[in-house]
Amino acid sequence: MKSKYVDVLMILVITVFLIAMNEIGILEKYVEFIIIPMLAVYFVGKYVQRKFCK
Repeated sequence: MKSKYVDVLMILVITVFLIAMNEIGILEKYVEFIIIPMLAVYFVGKYVQRKFCK
């Protein structure tokens, strides 16, 4: 799979996960900003994989 498709897929999965958690009531405050650290972790993981895997 191309990297672009994986990126879009992960963004959609994270978004659906956060919306579901919000509807259940787990997330109360600042739900809009929680996607930022999740995306940062995803892209750092991609960088580490490129850097250390051959």
